[in-house]
Amino acid sequence: MSAKKTEAPTLQQRLRCEFDHLFGRMSCEREASVELDGIVLCEEHALQAKLEGQITCWRAMLAHIELWSRKATRRDRPQIRELLEVERLKVEAATERASRDLELARRRTLISSSGYS
Repeated sequence: MSAKKTEAPTLQQRLRCEFDHLFGRMSCEREASVELDGIVLCEEHALQAKLEGQITCWRAMLAHIELWSRKATRRDRPQIRELLEVERLKVEAATERASRDLELARRRTLISSSGYS
Protein backbone atom coordinates (compact mmCIF):
# COMPACT_ATOMS: atom_id res chain seq x y z
CA MET A 1 0.00 0.00 0.00
CA SER A 2 1.34 3.42 -0.86
CA ALA A 3 1.16 6.22 1.65
CA LYS A 4 -0.54 9.38 0.52
CA LYS A 5 1.74 12.34 0.65
CA THR A 6 0.14 15.56 1.86
CA GLU A 7 1.70 18.70 0.56
CA ALA A 8 1.20 22.27 1.58
CA PRO A 9 -1.08 24.02 -0.87
CA THR A 10 0.64 25.92 -3.63
CA LEU A 11 0.11 29.63 -4.02
CA GLN A 12 -2.52 28.99 -6.69
CA GLN A 13 -4.40 26.54 -4.49
CA ARG A 14 -4.66 28.85 -1.47
CA LEU A 15 -7.89 30.72 -1.09
CA ARG A 16 -7.76 34.40 -1.87
CA CYS A 17 -9.79 37.08 -0.15
CA GLU A 18 -13.16 37.47 -1.86
CA PHE A 19 -13.74 41.05 -0.71
CA ASP A 20 -13.85 42.30 -4.29
CA HIS A 21 -16.73 39.92 -4.99
CA LEU A 22 -18.75 41.46 -2.18
CA PHE A 23 -18.50 45.09 -3.12
CA GLY A 24 -17.12 45.21 -6.64
CA ARG A 25 -14.02 46.96 -5.37
CA MET A 26 -10.36 46.46 -6.14
CA SER A 27 -9.32 42.87 -5.87
CA CYS A 28 -7.49 41.75 -2.76
CA GLU A 29 -4.56 39.43 -3.29
CA ARG A 30 -4.18 38.45 0.36
CA GLU A 31 -4.71 34.92 1.59
CA ALA A 32 -8.15 34.41 3.08
CA SER A 33 -8.18 33.33 6.70
CA VAL A 34 -11.72 34.12 7.89
CA GLU A 35 -15.02 32.74 6.65
CA LEU A 36 -17.94 35.11 6.99
CA ASP A 37 -21.37 33.98 5.78
CA GLY A 38 -19.82 31.61 3.27
CA ILE A 39 -17.35 34.16 1.92
CA VAL A 40 -13.66 33.91 2.69
CA LEU A 41 -11.87 37.11 3.60
CA CYS A 42 -8.45 38.20 4.74
CA GLU A 43 -8.26 39.43 8.32
CA GLU A 44 -8.24 43.10 7.30
CA HIS A 45 -11.38 42.85 5.18
CA ALA A 46 -13.14 40.68 7.78
CA LEU A 47 -12.55 43.46 10.31
CA GLN A 48 -13.96 46.04 7.89
CA ALA A 49 -17.07 43.92 7.23
CA LYS A 50 -17.57 43.50 10.99
CA LEU A 51 -17.29 47.24 11.61
CA GLU A 52 -19.64 48.08 8.74
CA GLY A 53 -22.18 45.66 10.23
CA GLN A 54 -21.83 47.26 13.65
CA ILE A 55 -22.33 50.73 12.23
CA THR A 56 -25.47 49.59 10.42
CA CYS A 57 -26.86 48.15 13.67
CA TRP A 58 -26.03 51.29 15.67
CA ARG A 59 -27.76 53.47 13.07
CA ALA A 60 -30.86 51.26 13.21
CA MET A 61 -30.85 51.62 17.00
CA LEU A 62 -30.66 55.40 16.64
CA ALA A 63 -33.69 55.35 14.36
CA HIS A 64 -35.66 53.36 16.92
CA ILE A 65 -34.56 55.62 19.77
CA GLU A 66 -35.76 58.61 17.77
CA LEU A 67 -39.15 56.98 17.16
CA TRP A 68 -39.62 56.11 20.83
CA SER A 69 -38.45 59.57 21.90
CA ARG A 70 -41.09 61.21 19.76
CA LYS A 71 -43.71 58.88 21.19
CA ALA A 72 -42.57 59.67 24.75
CA THR A 73 -42.79 63.39 23.98
CA ARG A 74 -46.32 63.03 22.56
CA ARG A 75 -47.41 61.08 25.64
CA ASP A 76 -45.81 63.63 27.98
CA ARG A 77 -43.32 61.15 29.46
CA PRO A 78 -40.26 63.32 30.24
CA GLN A 79 -38.48 60.65 32.31
CA ILE A 80 -38.68 58.16 29.45
CA ARG A 81 -37.50 60.86 27.06
CA GLU A 82 -34.49 61.56 29.32
CA LEU A 83 -33.58 57.86 29.51
CA LEU A 84 -33.80 57.59 25.74
CA GLU A 85 -31.58 60.67 25.39
CA VAL A 86 -28.91 58.99 27.52
CA GLU A 87 -29.12 55.89 25.33
CA ARG A 88 -28.98 58.03 22.19
CA LEU A 89 -25.74 59.60 23.38
CA LYS A 90 -24.23 56.17 24.10
CA VAL A 91 -25.22 54.85 20.68
CA GLU A 92 -23.92 57.94 18.91
CA ALA A 93 -20.58 57.54 20.71
CA ALA A 94 -20.40 53.86 19.76
CA THR A 95 -21.24 54.70 16.14
CA GLU A 96 -18.53 57.35 16.10
CA ARG A 97 -15.94 54.92 17.54
CA ALA A 98 -16.84 52.21 15.02
CA SER A 99 -16.69 54.75 12.17
CA ARG A 100 -13.21 55.89 13.26
CA ASP A 101 -12.05 52.28 13.59
CA LEU A 102 -13.41 51.51 10.13
CA GLU A 103 -11.61 54.50 8.61
CA LEU A 104 -8.35 53.42 10.27
CA ALA A 105 -8.80 49.85 9.03
CA ARG A 106 -9.45 51.08 5.49
CA ARG A 107 -6.33 53.27 5.59
CA ARG A 108 -4.19 50.38 6.87
CA THR A 109 -5.52 48.16 4.10
CA LEU A 110 -4.76 50.79 1.47
CA ILE A 111 -1.26 51.32 2.81
CA SER A 112 -0.48 47.61 3.00
CA SER A 113 -1.88 46.93 -0.48
CA SER A 114 0.15 49.80 -1.99
CA GLY A 115 3.39 48.38 -0.65
CA TYR A 116 4.22 51.28 1.68
CA SER A 117 3.94 49.34 4.93
